[in-house]
Amino acid sequence: LRVAVRRFSESCFEVMENFSLSSDDIDLVVPHQANYRILKNVAKKIQVPIEKFHLTIEKYGNSSSSSMAVALDEAINEGRVQKGDNIILTGFGGGLTWGSALIQW
Repeated sequence: LRVAVRRFSESCFEVMENFSLSSDDIDLVVPHQANYRILKNVAKKIQVPIEKFHLTIEKYGNSSSSSMAVALDEAINEGRVQKGDNIILTGFGGGLTWGSALIQW
């Protein structure tokens, strides 16, 4: 749990730093849907309200490598994504791999 929270958070901070963004500049976070407790702790650590995370884990569970794509598609279809939004995709997976990317919609 601690490793996942640390790596998710570091990865998000790295993306924000690379694009000179603060937590306030992030409109939506679309994470790998690993575990609600992990995501809640990541939100706290990166200072982005959990309400800005698009969560699908309650509906679909941990759908592995497709979870970010499913969550992003759902967020778009629900109207949560608007032109100009800064969206962070972030994942942590098997083999202790992790990464984040920024989409400027």
